[in-house]
Amino acid sequence: MPFYCKFFEDIIVNKLKNKLRKKLLLKRKKLSKEYIKKSDELIYQKLILLEEYKNAKNIFCYVSMNEEVSTINFLRKVLLDNKRLFVPLCLQKGIMEAREIKNLNELKEGKFGILEPSEKSLKIDINDIDFSVIPCISVNKRGYRLGYGGGYYDKFFENKSLKSTYVICRGKMIYDNIPIETHDLIFENILSENFVEKINIYF
Repeated sequence: MPFYCKFFEDIIVNKLKNKLRKKLLLKRKKLSKEYIKKSDELIYQKLILLEEYKNAKNIFCYVSMNEEVSTINFLRKVLLDNKRLFVPLCLQKGIMEAREIKNLNELKEGKFGILEPSEKSLKIDINDIDFSVIPCISVNKRGYRLGYGGGYYDKFFENKSLKSTYVICRGKMIYDNIPIETHDLIFENILSENFVEKINIYF
């Protein structure tokens, strides 16, 4: 497909994504507190039982906010297990780095109201991360993720193997018909309270 055709196709797809984001964020706000609590606990238990997690030394994980799948217990567990914990620091538009924290008290409110590490915190090269947990609004079982539209995670992971990277999503937020842009990554592992899906992207 010629470049200009892809360009205009991506513009159309982007508009469809924005419409879907609004729809799914509204759906997420309406999830019951009981379901959120139960699904988040099951997702946490599944994460810490993964062999990739057990064998990892350097862990990257987002700091949850609002109605996202909670990662607070997981972040605490990483520190209790004496693994190195790295969390996102958002810089200029679309650019994110993984920075080390040794205590959750080091996190302060930053861009978009997200708790972030200090800009003086230690940076790690993405290829030195052994295991990653990333957020989404939704994801489908082919590994395509719907994020918030900033492109931070797609840019961050675009040159890294995704074999030990997990997108976590509540089962009720899985959505098959996510519009796909040409630059969208396929994430190889999807984890919900109901299943762990490993996607073969090499066939």
